[in-house]
Amino acid sequence: MASLDNIYDMLQNLDDSGIEYLLITIQKGKKTGKADVFFSLKDKASMKILSTGLNEFNKEIDKINQKDEDDE
Repeated sequence: MASLDNIYDMLQNLDDSGIEYLLITIQKGKKTGKADVFFSLKDKASMKILSTGLNEFNKEIDKINQKDEDDE
């Protein structure tokens, strides 16, 4: 698997800038894959905003899954 050094540098820059974030990295391997989750949220309002965004993301995933099922 690849090094995450660049990711850690970016996270440090986000932290230094006071930017809240959710970052998911995906590394595909020959047999298995790996996902790493990094986040920095400061308060409940940030969590609510993120939750809304993740709900929209889930809707997009559902569309992809439905298309895959329709193609079978």
